[in-house]
Amino acid sequence: MRTDTTVDANSAEMTALADRNVTLHQQYLRYMLRDEALAEEVPNGAVLVLLPDTDPELAEANLRAGIEAARRGKNIYVRHVYETGAPSDRCGGKAYTPYPSATGDEF
Repeated sequence: MRTDTTVDANSAEMTALADRNVTLHQQYLRYMLRDEALAEEVPNGAVLVLLPDTDPELAEANLRAGIEAARRGKNIYVRHVYETGAPSDRCGGKAYTPYPSATGDEF
């Protein structure tokens, strides 16, 4: 059984995650504007999935959202980034094109 307090706590947590995600994407966008090659890496129409190195909770949430997008037939581009939004050369970006049989487990 859920109480109003549980729902409020979940809503607050989701809002905090969304706020962190917006900040991360804004920071990454600044790097993309400075380095055109970063923007060219992202396939046209792909969902950009950022995995921050110092926020495992946000990285997991973003990865789950990316998997869901792929399951809905969207192309996704996954990129590891530093806390500042700077692109990491650790993993490089990966573009994934979903196939009808894809389960998302390979992500």
